[in-house]
Amino acid sequence: MTTTQSIEIVTLELPPELGSAEAETLRARFVDAFDAQRSVCVSGASVRRVGTAALQVLAAACVAQRSDGGALTWRQPSKALTEAAATVGLSELLGLNEV
Repeated sequence: MTTTQSIEIVTLELPPELGSAEAETLRARFVDAFDAQRSVCVSGASVRRVGTAALQVLAAACVAQRSDGGALTWRQPSKALTEAAATVGLSELLGLNEV
């Protein structure tokens, strides 16, 4: 998982596998991005598999960022990511129905 920073936006590149093992790393990346008080762009193009724990982290990040007045946007979410979010009813919360 890579993180790229510009002046105002942090881009988080999600890995192909987003299981329980990757959920903690994902959470830590969001914490770092939010601590920098930047807008966050999540790139999900390479995601092939996503588990419930990672979806929970993504949902918590969306809620936290929006409640603090920040922005969390998506760049190229994969079909696997959008389908997993839809399956558990998180598409709207994650903002994936807007992509």
